Amino acid sequence: MRIFIIAAYLVLLSGCMTHASEPLVLIYEFRTPKDQKNDPLTKFDFFTDQSATGTRLRFTRQRVEDSQIIYLGDFLIFPIEKRRAMIVSWDEENSISYIFQVPSIQPFTATEWSEWKKPDNLSDSGAGWAFMHKQKLGTPPHGSSKSFEFRYRISQR
Repeated sequence: MRIFIIAAYLVLLSGCMTHASEPLVLIYEFRTPKDQKNDPLTKFDFFTDQSATGTRLRFTRQRVEDSQIIYLGDFLIFPIEKRRAMIVSWDEENSISYIFQVPSIQPFTATEWSEWKKPDNLSDSGAGWAFMHKQKLGTPPHGSSKSFEFRYRISQR
């Protein structure tokens, strides 16, 4: 009988823990002027203090709105992650990476679309590593030849 009670308690506890730690989906959009030439190999990477994942511009869904091209995609996010950022980068040597920080979500629930924003920081190389390990990041870019704006929302799976 004692084993049954302990097993029932563990099942109940694991059910509560699973719900609290279920991932949500970060749906993101980047926009650029329609006349801006964007390399299909441009990288959209999602970094946290725990992990990293990413995709290339050519694998995102795209649409045109007025004078803008919108690139959208999504990544899973987890409550254990305390710091999050989307990083736009290129494979060219000496290229600048744009860092868009995603604020911590408390409580860990779905949200509406954020406002469009320009990059928070830039980095010359190793932006993801620098972000993950709390190293110094550059200042927001001014007068760059490329223009990206970012927004996001959090959704249930």
